[in-house]
Amino acid sequence: MSDDIYLARFDYEELTEQAAIPVIIVTANQDDYPRRYVARLWDMSVPTSTQYMALEDTLEELRKTIPAEMSRLQAAPDDSIVEAWL
Repeated sequence: MSDDIYLARFDYEELTEQAAIPVIIVTANQDDYPRRYVARLWDMSVPTSTQYMALEDTLEELRKTIPAEMSRLQAAPDDSIVEAWL
């Protein structure tokens, strides 16, 4: 998407400045980024996605962009979300 802001790595302090309740949602193979993994910052106090995102070819590489302060939640098998980070 043209208004996306691509990040090489999410910074936890900046996340808390951009979102009251920051959550990173990971998706895969979406229409706008086919065959890619996307991590997008959401503000769950609203709830809505922000323009801040990371993009990688593999889930392993994408996980390296997530701050160590966050914890992973596995999504349900039939969900379009791969995982969420709180």
